[in-house]
Amino acid sequence: MRTTEAPRAPDPELEQWLRSALSTAGEGFDAPGLISTTHRKVARQRRRHAVATVAVTGMAAVALVATWQAVDPLAGTSDLLDTASQPDSVAQESVGQAGDPLLQRDGEPTAQEGAVPWQEASPPLTQEEQDLGTTEGETEPSHGDWQIPDPRPTGVAFLDDLGDPQQHLTGDNMPPVAGMVGNDAAHDTGATPVAGQNWFYYADGQDLASLTAEITVTGWQDAPAAMEGLRADNLHFAWDVDQLPGTWQGHEDDPDRFVFETFERTEDDGAGGLTPLGVYQTSAVVRVGDYLVAATVTADSPQEAEEAAREISEKAAENLAVLDPEHGTD
Repeated sequence: MRTTEAPRAPDPELEQWLRSALSTAGEGFDAPGLISTTHRKVARQRRRHAVATVAVTGMAAVALVATWQAVDPLAGTSDLLDTASQPDSVAQESVGQAGDPLLQRDGEPTAQEGAVPWQEASPPLTQEEQDLGTTEGETEPSHGDWQIPDPRPTGVAFLDDLGDPQQHLTGDNMPPVAGMVGNDAAHDTGATPVAGQNWFYYADGQDLASLTAEITVTGWQDAPAAMEGLRADNLHFAWDVDQLPGTWQGHEDDPDRFVFETFERTEDDGAGGLTPLGVYQTSAVVRVGDYLVAATVTADSPQEAEEAAREISEKAAENLAVLDPEHGTD
């Protein structure tokens, strides 16, 4: 659930600080232009990461003033203003701030400080949410002990092909991975999550061979222990079908990543047997901070199912680390 944030007025304390810092710039330096540009940059980045942005902006202003004092005022003015008006990434590189990636994937930087690495736009809502107008500020149902930001990645081809999710559930009594159920008496004393959100996408809800994706984010009092419990199958929730551990290439010994062996979905043939459906399902789980982030995918091939599940869970986990630093990081 997202609400639309009202535009912010210029921060009076930042305004005063900038004017004080630029008071010695001298005639010919466009201080009002720099101040205006700085305010616009702060307004843009506050929506991403308020604390980090103010720090970066302050450092940028200090660097600009220091640079101006080292050069001829008239000769340096245009260069300084050009730097201040550059896109965020360029301006940050010019002062050496926020250039380090928060997280990396395959050795490549995925995010600048304060930016959500895998959300180019707001993730799609269910039709019910759209009909209710929940983006206009209606209260989101409780997620449990705390409200979980929407970390779903955008720009993932498998999700884009499925379109908008058909179901969105919240609450603390939520299986951490699709396909788990809570009615196994042997697991009555197992750990349960304290917060949760789930989104379910499918191409055809009446067809068991439909392509699907289910994203589940659960919060835990002890997420590392919950991850171990998931591997050992001793959480409160148990598997409705037999699930075997798979191999996450490149992360075989990583305690915070887990992928299940892909299996072909079947249906009852009415004669006591099972009919293969020609689609394959798997789940991938990533722990980040207090969260377990799971993606369960049904696709046309085992490879596609596993690749999509790993991509979705990894990217959603990386988003959570930025969206919820309190619970999304260790």
